[in-house]
Amino acid sequence: MPGRRLLEAAPESSMLKINFTETPTQQKWILHGRLIAPWVRELGTNWKNNHKRNEHRACMVDLNEITFIDKSGERLLRLLVSEGAQCIASSACIKHVLDRLAARRRSRLLNLFAVFLFAVLLAVLVCAISANASKQAVATNVRSGLASEQVLSARFREKQSARRAFNHQSAARPTVSFGA
Repeated sequence: MPGRRLLEAAPESSMLKINFTETPTQQKWILHGRLIAPWVRELGTNWKNNHKRNEHRACMVDLNEITFIDKSGERLLRLLVSEGAQCIASSACIKHVLDRLAARRRSRLLNLFAVFLFAVLLAVLVCAISANASKQAVATNVRSGLASEQVLSARFREKQSARRAFNHQSAARPTVSFGA
């Protein structure tokens, strides 16, 4: 495609211009050109050096003059948004990229929520199984406890019977006395 070659051949078409202004109420990043791999590092470095997250100050990233964003640019925009930046764009193509990033962020949040719900349900299930196992163990112990008591009672009765029999036999024997 001839148009594509012109863009690649013209060095100024692959440049990224970064304007940064800061006021007490706002940080504003105005980007011009293409947000592509060689310039993503530069913007990332500028962001790290200049961005100070502040709840009372808005951070705007103006993408109105951006003509193209590659995958590395999308990743950087995702990072900027996660650190509090609000991106604005007028181009349909760039708005589409931003919408896709927002949808991805929403789907990640939904996935995290689904994982959280799964973990909660799993914990409830484990607790229910554990409680049921404990009830069964207690019931088994009670039954075995009763059986143990019955065995002990039977042994005690046997010993008492044996003592009575021994005492009865001792009483029935004639006593022999020597001398008298």
